[in-house]
Amino acid sequence: MDAKFINICYTQTTQILKKILMNFVKPIKRSLREKSHKDHLWDSIYKLRNSIIDDVLIGSKNGRIPVKKLKHKAELIRKYSRRLKLIST
Repeated sequence: MDAKFINICYTQTTQILKKILMNFVKPIKRSLREKSHKDHLWDSIYKLRNSIIDDVLIGSKNGRIPVKKLKHKAELIRKYSRRLKLIST
């Protein structure tokens, strides 16, 4: 009888401890995911800016600048910047 009681108490305490630990793990995982997402957004913005500069330089050399492509990339930069601002606040 004592062994059953001890086994029941052990399982209940482990379940309670798991719930408590999950409350600590969720915010940590969320903050890590936010940090990696921020890094990804910064990298994307940086690559798009470099790509815009390259397109303008190539276009000025050829005498024709791809305006639609530049507008699309500028919209993406604006979109990513807005997301980055929302994550930071």
